[in-house]
Amino acid sequence: MLPDDRPVFPVVAAPGVDADAGSYYPGWDYGDADDIDDLLDRYPVDVVAEFGAGALAGDAVTDAAGFDRDRHDRRVSESAESGAYQAEVLRTVTEHLRRAGVGAIAFALRDTDRAGMGVYARDGTPKAGADALAEAFEPARAFLADPSPGESDVVVVNDRPRPLSTTVSWRAGDEGGELDATVNTSGRWTGGPVTLPDGGTVELVVPVEDRQVETTYDL
Repeated sequence: MLPDDRPVFPVVAAPGVDADAGSYYPGWDYGDADDIDDLLDRYPVDVVAEFGAGALAGDAVTDAAGFDRDRHDRRVSESAESGAYQAEVLRTVTEHLRRAGVGAIAFALRDTDRAGMGVYARDGTPKAGADALAEAFEPARAFLADPSPGESDVVVVNDRPRPLSTTVSWRAGDEGGELDATVNTSGRWTGGPVTLPDGGTVELVVPVEDRQVETTYDL
């Protein structure tokens, strides 16, 4: 134990360190983005303070401060693919954290060089990950528990300061329907399951006050 007059700082660290907050990078340092589920089962934390993947802000970047180009190139190559991959990692991890009720912090927002972990380039131009992150952090939103062909529950997350009573509309191929959901403040509601096709688009729509919050998956 430290003496009472000594400062105490929270520790952010990788899996297995028993830190106050996690620095978990599935899909970048190791494994795939959806391995976040297994990571949290094995190394649970209340908050994940670092996660994501790096992305190029332009072509022909060979060296950039704080950016591991070799690690990037093991995942993708061109800048367009780079941004799309970063967006998918951010979306997958953020959705899981929100469904599970694990605190999540957007760690890197803007690059300091020609590439980086940020969702904005050094000049402020948004990468694909900017929209993916903003949508995944929408205070009230519907997610698929398992966005793959077969059956999946629908999870409605309500991180607003008031309860939410709404009707979730879903459309998957030629099938569709509605689910009535009541979610407490900072709560989660699970309903379904719904049947997802082998390919195509799945859409979830949640009316929140005067807005229609839409979530789309390409299977």
